[in-house]
Amino acid sequence: MRPVPDRDHVVAGIVARLLELPRRAVVLAEDETHLNLLPHVRASWTLRGARYSPHDNPADAESTQAR
Repeated sequence: MRPVPDRDHVVAGIVARLLELPRRAVVLAEDETHLNLLPHVRASWTLRGARYSPHDNPADAESTQAR
C-alpha cells in the first residue's frame, strides 16, 4: 500500500464532505483490492475445489460477452 501524503488532511476533507450530506443520504464507496495478494480472502469466496465460471450460469455468460 502506498502512503498517502498528508493523510490526516485527506481524511478530514472526506469527513467534512460527508457531514454536508442530507441526513438520510446514501454513500457508495469503492476501494481497490488485489486479491492475488490476499489468498485467504479469495479462498473464502468459493468452496474448496470448486471454481466459478460465467458459463455455469447462462445469464452471467451473456452479460460477460456484452462487455
